Amino acid sequence: MGGRVLGIFHFLKILFTLPLLFFIPGYLTYVLFAREREGCPRDFLEVAFIQVLISVVLSSFCALVLAELGHFSLMKLVVLVAGYSIGLILRYRSKLIFSDGWKSFRCDYSQTLVVGMLLIAGVLFFQPFEKILGGRDAGL
Repeated sequence: MGGRVLGIFHFLKILFTLPLLFFIPGYLTYVLFAREREGCPRDFLEVAFIQVLISVVLSSFCALVLAELGHFSLMKLVVLVAGYSIGLILRYRSKLIFSDGWKSFRCDYSQTLVVGMLLIAGVLFFQPFEKILGGRDAGL
């Protein structure tokens, strides 16, 4: 029973941490500073890529700074990135208007194919196996 409860808490920690590190800071930064500018992409996949890219760069930079200072831990990284996100929300709350773009979301075949391939790659990447080719792999 105790292992099952720990598994649930581990799952909840992952469910909270992944969007916070890999989506929310980029989404807020893009919505506040780049959405209204000329030349910004309007395609859904391009915007999603830019938001994830901003989040990864920001999280990586914060992790690097914490590691260089000798204070890296996942909890400290989450607190630092959450502080950035909360700071943006509090500072620019009058400008922060969530669009209705999700209601008019249209997806064509090429976008569905790319998203499907990324999901399959993610599932295959996170499955640990000790042998690549099943029982035939010698495991150099």
